[in-house]
Amino acid sequence: MIRLMAGSVLALSLAGCATFIPIARPAPAEEVAAPSSDECQVRDFVYATELPKGAQSLGPVAVEPQASDEETYLELRRRICELGGDALSQPAWVKEPTEEHARLTANAWALP
Repeated sequence: MIRLMAGSVLALSLAGCATFIPIARPAPAEEVAAPSSDECQVRDFVYATELPKGAQSLGPVAVEPQASDEETYLELRRRICELGGDALSQPAWVKEPTEEHARLTANAWALP
């Protein structure tokens, strides 16, 4: 009887030591620039896994640096619109060893 109680106390104390670590989710995607109603609107997704089912990849898109980072980002969005896309994911500055400047790249997507 004492062994049974000791085993129960041990099991309860081990179960009480469990650690739960909450995982933060990134904020929902939001549109950066407010284009006019006749312009293409590109949604920005941090990760491709956040895209809705049925989104079609249009491949990677890269643009050369413009006068400012904001202008470079707007140029990237314009190029995605030219491809028929309306979303981008994983934007990043990439500099190859042979290049003088870093280029802004992202994956272009067409949403369903």
